[in-house]
Amino acid sequence: LVSLLGNGLLLLLLVHRSGQSLGNYRFFLMIFALTDIFISLFHAWFVPLIFMGRYGYLVVGHNTVVGAGLLRTIASVTYTVTFFIPFALLVLHFIYRLVSLSRPRVLRRDCGIFGLPNVPYVLYVISHLERFRTTIRIPLQYYESLFEYGFISDNRTLNAIGVQYYDEQMRPDYLSIGVILVAILLGCHTVVISLACIVKIYAIFSRQVLEIRVRLLHVQLFRALLIQFSIPALFSLLPIGIIVSLSASGVSLVHTGNVCSMLASLFPALDPILMIASNSRFRMTLVDWVHAILGTTARRNERVAEERSRMYTTIIRQAS
Repeated sequence: LVSLLGNGLLLLLLVHRSGQSLGNYRFFLMIFALTDIFISLFHAWFVPLIFMGRYGYLVVGHNTVVGAGLLRTIASVTYTVTFFIPFALLVLHFIYRLVSLSRPRVLRRDCGIFGLPNVPYVLYVISHLERFRTTIRIPLQYYESLFEYGFISDNRTLNAIGVQYYDEQMRPDYLSIGVILVAILLGCHTVVISLACIVKIYAIFSRQVLEIRVRLLHVQLFRALLIQFSIPALFSLLPIGIIVSLSASGVSLVHTGNVCSMLASLFPALDPILMIASNSRFRMTLVDWVHAILGTTARRNERVAEERSRMYTTIIRQAS
């Protein structure tokens, strides 16, 4: 609910005249807000459960675990992909900000090039879906946890996806290990690109002379982008890192994965709040809306006029 309200409010601010100053960048923010809404709605429907075992983990959805079928498998794969979506979008944001400072003509000529960084993610999703398109055989170590949730009864077909580094005979599963390595490379390359853009943008701010108003806008957007980068890093990258590393260590921490999955569901709610708070135009627009709803706009305008008059009088007296 918080995510829907926050991202809905952000969308309203972006289509409002207060968001017009952002130019084409507001469309990237709209995509980010819509993605956050999708992730929140999907998590609320899917209800993810992650069971961590020895040398592996199992991902199931409370509403998709019982029964087989391609759609259920797609839902499970979609959940794993939601860990990477924020970083794919953030890479586009950082590249856009960098190009807008260094080569603004590129934005006016061909903005479609910013879709290219998403190609590796599309290929990963396709390969991931192909890997898990059939129901896997669930290792015995997870049956007790599944039984506690009431998923195992009669002859139910269970739909789940998981990674098992070693099978029950302690033989390495190279396919699962390969999938994890590809996921790690994807996550690392987005972080590296984002960090490189941060360094380059900071260097441009240091040496390039910009109009004060334009410079303030770029600095404000850059600060907001850094905040946006920190949220998924803490609530998406860190949880998936804990899941992968602890399960690879051979330590069985069954319900730790559920805590990590809950953390991953928080960033779509926090992201719009911090984005709005970091933009002065958005804050001022919200204040105006609150006064309009409460019917105190006239009183507020009077106070502002009195304050300006008092400041003007003080300046005149000091000048004379």
